[in-house]
Amino acid sequence: MGAANSVRKLTIDSIALLEQLEPNAAELVTKRAVRQRVQQLLRRQWPTVRVLPFGSSESGLGFGGCDVDLGIYFEDVDVDAQGQFSPQERIKLLDTACECLAGTFQVEQFIRNARVPVIKLWDPKRQVACDVCVGGVNALLNTALLKYYGQVDPRVRPLVFAIKYWAKQRGINDSVNGTLSSYGFTLLLIFYLQSNYAEVQLPSVHSVVQNLQSQTKVSVLLERLQSPPAMELPSTFGTSEMDSVGALLAGFFDFYANRFNMEDEVVSVRSGTALSKTTKWSHPTSWRLSIEDPFELAHDVGPL
Repeated sequence: MGAANSVRKLTIDSIALLEQLEPNAAELVTKRAVRQRVQQLLRRQWPTVRVLPFGSSESGLGFGGCDVDLGIYFEDVDVDAQGQFSPQERIKLLDTACECLAGTFQVEQFIRNARVPVIKLWDPKRQVACDVCVGGVNALLNTALLKYYGQVDPRVRPLVFAIKYWAKQRGINDSVNGTLSSYGFTLLLIFYLQSNYAEVQLPSVHSVVQNLQSQTKVSVLLERLQSPPAMELPSTFGTSEMDSVGALLAGFFDFYANRFNMEDEVVSVRSGTALSKTTKWSHPTSWRLSIEDPFELAHDVGPL
């Protein structure tokens, strides 16, 4: 098989994989019902609470059957203040949430010592698992950003699904076990698609979400997130561009294997360009991959 035919087959297989793995309409409806039920129960305790989805299920980059990530937000608490809840305050709020949800949901696990404490729930009626935490603004911004990238260029979703599936099949998609998280792989792809080595040229995070982090109320922030900036695409953009999915997927692996300087540079989708490790981190290490979190700038997503 020639190179051109191999790339075309890669395109066809990637698009087919997306169609196979993405959640169907019924699953999306069920997950929305779970969110609404959690919010309904919690409002008996906190009338101003809003339960908002975040993560891959909401961004459109999650596989069918993946857990629902839900954040607890309070309309009468400033967004910044909510993000600064201490671990003890978050645990106390989640203890109360467990009391409100017990009976309707099964509390499978309460992870108190995580960086973000979380309760793992099971809905026996709808057969859906969900993780509930006290949400922060970064979770909403991050989800909206990835959803935006997936909507602005239709090649992004099949590429994300192909790379995440590739990593999952090899058991290298779990940061708990010392490998890169699915989120990390997604950031690697976005950064590649921002580079001069890809024809897509996605915008930087800064250009997409500037001014959003100054919002103080959850309702105002959500309203702004519904109207992200438009990205100018060529007037000829259409179905034919999907033919480049295979070439972009191959280019992704070539970029990180042969072109990106992992020893000296940091992946930064916030700026859309590589950063110097010595400038970015106080104790840089040349032997590992480094990925700047686009919103928690002091957090390295890729400490491998």
